Amino acid sequence: MELDKLMESWNEEEHNFSHKEPTEIVDMLSQKSQSSMAKVRKNMLFEFLMNLIAIPAIIWYNIYLVEDKGLQGFNFIFLTAFACLTFVYAYKFGGLYKELRLTTGIKKSLKVITNKLEIAIEIYKSINYSILPFALIAGMMNAGNSNGDFSEKLQNWPIYTAMTVIVFIAMMFFIEYITKKMYGKHLKQLKENYNNLKNI
Repeated sequence: MELDKLMESWNEEEHNFSHKEPTEIVDMLSQKSQSSMAKVRKNMLFEFLMNLIAIPAIIWYNIYLVEDKGLQGFNFIFLTAFACLTFVYAYKFGGLYKELRLTTGIKKSLKVITNKLEIAIEIYKSINYSILPFALIAGMMNAGNSNGDFSEKLQNWPIYTAMTVIVFIAMMFFIEYITKKMYGKHLKQLKENYNNLKNI
């Protein structure tokens, strides 16, 4: 890899470059960092827009396709929780979205950004774990005939509970996978870039 060769060359001949700035390495690390941050911003925006689309879609479904009042009430509780967590996500990630850019002093910028992104990822996972039980139960309660008797569905709560636990465990692995794919791998790259800068 070109960057690795440059770093190796720098480490081997450091005494010959003590009077120079390793601008080539810094520029490459800056470009790689900008690319990683651009992908994180793109994923943040995409996910937030999908959530905004989902909210009116759920409202439309609940009003026009669900006739059972009990099920409508249950769906409304889920929708309220989902909307609140979506705006928590927007609030927490909104500031970070604007900060995901390198300012003067790439090393300092990367240190601040990696720390904030790491915290934001933990918040992101917490939000998903919080909404997941509601989403699973709501999905199962609405499965099949959405116009069925809500009280009859409640009588089958042991089945719904067991299914929810099983699917919840599976979805935990899915959340970890999505988090790593959308944000984790980019955080890892930014940390590597920061560590490389510390060695210069």
